[in-house]
Parts: sequence; structure tokens; C-alpha cells
Amino acid sequence: MSEVLDIQQQRAIEAAQGYLALELPDAALRRLGLFQDAESTPAAVEQLRGEVYRQKEDYEKALRHFERVPTQDGKHLELRMSMAWCFKRIGRLDKAIEAMKLAYRESPKTAVVLYNLACYSAVLGDLTAARGIPAIVNIHNVELARRFSQRIIGLSQGRVIFDGPPDQLTDTLLNDIYGGQDWQQ
Repeated sequence: MSEVLDIQQQRAIEAAQGYLALELPDAALRRLGLFQDAESTPAAVEQLRGEVYRQKEDYEKALRHFERVPTQDGKHLELRMSMAWCFKRIGRLDKAIEAMKLAYRESPKTAVVLYNLACYSAVLGDLTAARGIPAIVNIHNVELARRFSQRIIGLSQGRVIFDGPPDQLTDTLLNDIYGGQDWQQ
């Protein structure tokens, strides 16, 4: 009987992965509904649920699932990157950098890890941690940009509207950049 359940579980995981690849997170969650008991839920399912909620842009819920995945055995690049992504989007760049540093320890030769670590550190203003690597970060959260950037370049329809320090970026300029007040949302 347990072998049949294992096959059903594996099929549910594979189906959920497929739905996630097709950007159908609700269908993926339905397939993962087979795993009800949080105590005995496989780590792969918790990570997959985290990816589903990340796709749904519910970053805090995604992080709750990611944090249930045991990481003592090392080599969790995808998990660390996903966690960093979520932490960045909820305004916790310190935790995003921490996740990227763990990813770097586990995968020091992976270029995307170095790139993201440098970008997050630069956004946080920790240029020594960025190891002197210049970083260009595309961010549409005006408050985060003002808080963590040393220089902001605001573009509108391919034209530079503003290039300077964050304290000189006025609401009027932001309205010009965003074509209205959408930037305040």
C-alpha cells in the first residue's frame, strides 16, 4: 500500500512541477494537496510549495515553506536563490544577502550567485561587500531605491529624466518618470 502512495505522491509532485512551469500555481497547489500532514511532508514538496507561492507573489508564505526545507547537507542553490528573491521583495535585503552568502559558500563558482550578491550588496549600500563590482539594479520600488542607492537614474520612454543622488529625486520628477502617480503604489 505504501508503494502505491509513493507512486501517487511522485506523480503529484511531477504534475505540480508541470503546472508551475506552465505558470498555473493554483493547479500546482491542488496537486500538492495530497500532502496534508506538515510533519511528514517531504522537503521537495515544501520547496515546491514555496516556489508556487513565490510565483503567486505571496513572498512571506513562500518563505515559510522554504524555511521548512532542511539544509544541513549543503548544495541548495535553487532554494537559497528563491529565498533571496523573496526576502528582496519584502524589503529584507539583509536577509537576501545572507541567503546569497550561503549560496556562495555552497556554489562559489556560480556566476549568477556572484552577480546577485554584488547587486544586493550595492543596493544595500555595502560597496565593500560588493567587492568593488559595479552593479546596475533595475528597481521600481521608489522607497527602496531612495533608501539603498547612492545614485538613481530615472528613465521615461528611453530618455534620462533624472540622474543624481536620491535626496534630489522629487515627487515632480517621479511623476514625469512614471507618467503620473503610479510610483506611489
